[in-house]
Amino acid sequence: MANISKEKEGWIDGMPRDEKGYWHPERGTGPPSPLFAWPPSPVEAFKYLFGFPGYLFPWNTIYFGIAIVTWLYFQPALSRCVTFQADWILEMFVRNLVLLVVIAGLIWAERAARRRRRFHHTSGRYRQLDPRRLSGRAAAAAFLACALPVLLGFLLPSAVLAWYAVTAWEPGRLPDFLLFAEHSLTLAGIAALAASAFGLALAYGARAGAPPLAQGAARFVSLGYAVPGAVLALGVMIPLAGLDRTIDAIARAEFGTSTGLLFSGTLFAVSAALTVRFLALAYGTSDAGLSKVTPNIDSAARTLGHGPFSRLRRVHLPIVRGSVLTGALLVFVDSMKELPMTLILRPFNYETLATDVYQFASDELLEECALSALAIVLAGVVPVVLLTRIIRQSRAGEDLIPHGPGER
Repeated sequence: MANISKEKEGWIDGMPRDEKGYWHPERGTGPPSPLFAWPPSPVEAFKYLFGFPGYLFPWNTIYFGIAIVTWLYFQPALSRCVTFQADWILEMFVRNLVLLVVIAGLIWAERAARRRRRFHHTSGRYRQLDPRRLSGRAAAAAFLACALPVLLGFLLPSAVLAWYAVTAWEPGRLPDFLLFAEHSLTLAGIAALAASAFGLALAYGARAGAPPLAQGAARFVSLGYAVPGAVLALGVMIPLAGLDRTIDAIARAEFGTSTGLLFSGTLFAVSAALTVRFLALAYGTSDAGLSKVTPNIDSAARTLGHGPFSRLRRVHLPIVRGSVLTGALLVFVDSMKELPMTLILRPFNYETLATDVYQFASDELLEECALSALAIVLAGVVPVVLLTRIIRQSRAGEDLIPHGPGER
């Protein structure tokens, strides 16, 4: 292990570096997993899996036990869920409410443990990682380890979907497919724009000295991702339906006409639910991007006479636009394939790619829904490629610290 200087000059961005400037953990990286060691060691692998502490014990066993207990004792029987009744709905609501309280408590405890401690990167320059070239069996093993998940999880299923789409293709379905794709792109685009705007506003407001109540409300949005889509859809539909009834009653009393459904049963309801559901993604990426902006930059901007909105537009936004774009892409992908909320809140006869796949797949007509399913898959691949390029570009740059004499 390389010697790590604990003097001030041996630390950059709050992280220890070795004599060549590479980051190195103070306690080392530890041995690799015995499951992937070569040559294989069954005894060490058994100890790794069943030892204490190990892979199974204690934490994974606890997670597995919580899942079993929840399913056996806190999940209503499927036979009860066939009919729309208040008892099993209330049971699931109370269960989800308890889980939300636990999650909120853990988030609060984590924030309270950190208190006001903050860490900021003081440099935007990174040392490029030197690639390590493998050969022989090591290269073959690394190739298989990287290729098998892509092959089994993406290429093979996509090839099957493409085969189904080609063999079951009917030209008469093209107009419906294009219409469903337009609906999906519209909803996903609206949700991505709204969530990105609200996420950036909440993250910047929490950073810009907002009162504790506002900061707590900003962190509360991260709970939306933990709420099941169907539960959140009901939570959006009930108040919007009440608002529609109130507006309709006022219009009838004052003007003698009915306004009908203005919010519930419209694109507004679906877009609002998608925004609330995935706002945590946009908020998290914006908050992570803003953490790169040191307090010194804010102080310098204030010294130059920039107010909060001017600082956001001219200072923060150019720095965090990559993070905002990342959040927008994540929201877009999740909104494209969101099903429960779309089924509950969509207007009548408003189909998307996800609902089209669901209707045919529920009838076991896999060939008929293959084209829509393949379109959803492709809609998720393009953002992944863009995110990969963004991450790769963010690591580019010159060396983080100067080289020694004769080093380059």
